[in-house]
Amino acid sequence: MELSADVAEHPNGWSPSKVTPHRLCHVGLNTPWFEQIVEFYTDFLGFRVSDWNEDQMAFLRCDRRHHVIVFSRADYASVNHVAYVMANVDDVMKGVSNLRVRGQEPAWGPGRHGPGNNIFCYYKDPAGYVNEFSSDIEFIEDEATHEPAVWRRVPETADLWGTAGVPSPDIRKAMAGDPDPGWAAKDIINETRPVR
Repeated sequence: MELSADVAEHPNGWSPSKVTPHRLCHVGLNTPWFEQIVEFYTDFLGFRVSDWNEDQMAFLRCDRRHHVIVFSRADYASVNHVAYVMANVDDVMKGVSNLRVRGQEPAWGPGRHGPGNNIFCYYKDPAGYVNEFSSDIEFIEDEATHEPAVWRRVPETADLWGTAGVPSPDIRKAMAGDPDPGWAAKDIINETRPVR
């Protein structure tokens, strides 16, 4: 016999309402000014490069988390994705379940990234923005000894587990975002100078 009082009933021990992000993890931004923007964030704002994905992506940090911002080389400036910290891999998977209960399949994932070593699952929100559930991101333990790695741009780097496959053309298009006509204007681009 078991007696309980003031205990919420959940037949399977889990409720979709219990799964929420803890905070923002990182933001991914696309830029045609890749070298200039990395230089600005490192030299002017004091961020540090954690890793590179060849010459396509830079993972930057301002604290011990592997990255809080990711820059991707692109033809125009746009939002790539926004990532949210989930408590653990279980909450990432519960988030996937919540998506499916609402009739939405993940756009890419779940899997585990190479740079940052974080567990991921990407999905699109109703506006078409790409979001990421993320957990277990790497922390840089010793600033004095950390050397940024250069990861190869291969599927095995994007997903160490090999469970997510390669991103579909649909999610790649969504991650490219839409160009802002104001920033894409030729006269503005020609006036842009690197910050020193």
